[in-house]
Amino acid sequence: MRYCHRPHYFTQMMYLPPNELKSIYNYQNWDYMNQLTFSSILPFKIGKWWSSRLSLSAILKHDKASHYFDAPFDRKQWTGIGIWNNTFTLSQKPDIKIELSAFGQTKGIQGSYTIKPMGKTDAAIRYTFLNQAASIQLRLNDIFNSMNPYTTIRNGVQIADMSVKRNQRSLTLSFSYKFKGFKEKEVKEIDTQRFGL
Repeated sequence: MRYCHRPHYFTQMMYLPPNELKSIYNYQNWDYMNQLTFSSILPFKIGKWWSSRLSLSAILKHDKASHYFDAPFDRKQWTGIGIWNNTFTLSQKPDIKIELSAFGQTKGIQGSYTIKPMGKTDAAIRYTFLNQAASIQLRLNDIFNSMNPYTTIRNGVQIADMSVKRNQRSLTLSFSYKFKGFKEKEVKEIDTQRFGL
């Protein structure tokens, strides 16, 4: 469990003037931002072929700004976040593994913004060789290109819909090698007596 209280918190927000057709992106100090978080990590294994870890969080967020132009807000929202990481061993000799992970988030808030639910799925295949020293990995991030937030504002005359359309999907091929035999040099302790420590 974790609790965070940030007085005079600020982040970028959009304001819509009532007498002009324009959007003003600005930073204004809020009264506070409070966040109460409950987290749990649930690991499990099935033999030597499936290793998994499920991370769950429930967050109660409270955003308040009494003097945000003519559009003050005082909002609370529960948000759920889940991250599921899985490793499947296809073969031990040769060492070939598949990694599959998923992220999901329910509705959230940021000031007067309401952020719609979103999520993503990533996958990778990794081949490790040379006594675990070298590996080649092919990874596909955000397979369904679904990590694009959709945000709305419904606060008095502040009415807006914002949809981000960007390609988050990426395919990467990487090679890594771990050099063995590194020994850390011994370093004498610093004499801190002269500092009164």
